[in-house]
Amino acid sequence: MDILINHGILHIIDNERGQVVLSESELDLDSDMVAEFLTKHIKKIMNSSDVKEATFEADSSVLATLRKYFAKEIDFKATSWDFCVKLSEIMLENGSIPPADLLVTQFEIKGTPHIAIFKLNHSVFYTHEVKGGENHIVQSSFALPLGGAKVTEAVVIPYDPMVLKIMEKPHNVGGEEINYFSKLFLSAGASLSKKQAAKVIKAILEDTVAAYFGKNPIAAAKFQIAMIEEAIENDGEVRLESVTREAFGEGEARDEFLAAAREAGLVSDLFLGEKFCAKEFGTAKIKSESGITLQFPVGILDDPNVIEFIDREGGFSVNVKDFRKN
Repeated sequence: MDILINHGILHIIDNERGQVVLSESELDLDSDMVAEFLTKHIKKIMNSSDVKEATFEADSSVLATLRKYFAKEIDFKATSWDFCVKLSEIMLENGSIPPADLLVTQFEIKGTPHIAIFKLNHSVFYTHEVKGGENHIVQSSFALPLGGAKVTEAVVIPYDPMVLKIMEKPHNVGGEEINYFSKLFLSAGASLSKKQAAKVIKAILEDTVAAYFGKNPIAAAKFQIAMIEEAIENDGEVRLESVTREAFGEGEARDEFLAAAREAGLVSDLFLGEKFCAKEFGTAKIKSESGITLQFPVGILDDPNVIEFIDREGGFSVNVKDFRKN
């Protein structure tokens, strides 16, 4: 995934002290350290299985700001200021939300513009201080995640289609644990994580294969292979209409699958990532009535030189051909 970073800026929201510091200048993108930091965290969000997809509500103030930016009514710095002011209002009213730096960046993937917003929570660490020949332990804080530290609240927003990729965790707001980052700040609708989306897809696939293909494992494998190939061809994006057409062709099976997917809250274009798709859809399991479970790479299920499915009344038998003696 090649990422071209065009802008980046960092602001401070210290709601514990009631301070908001808006930066007057952008980050130095000529710095290898800055470019590496931004790229690393963009990729983490794009590839994380915990990311949820969602869309803006019509009255979202973040969406209104983005529209002004897209129309070139405001520049990148002013856009980031609007984001910071909006989030700071929420945080100043709710002191239990951790103070943070707000990192905003604008970048491109394959020529498609994106904006990412990272809330980098301040963390506490201890160090030493020497005064008058005496050593003291002092408490300090940092904002940017160090080493393998995880960003817990962030969003990546592609310009078109504007399907948000959100990473977040709930916090206590008004005595209730809620996902304030998506609900109060972004005003985004309901969403599913990659893990949840994969679980839903597998359940719908099982029902569809049972209803239209007699539980034929090859039919399920074709769908799984199509999922993986679609993700590879589109840098992690999966279009369910294309996948179902490749796996089922045109007809009732495809229509029923897409209808069930819509009812379950899946958007037509999902970002699942190449590695995630390969992991989640790369193997097929077959369970016999006696409880024996066989697991195969999906790519070999239609290769008669490796495995053979023999139809019999009420089911099928499996003949695996490529076992060898040592």
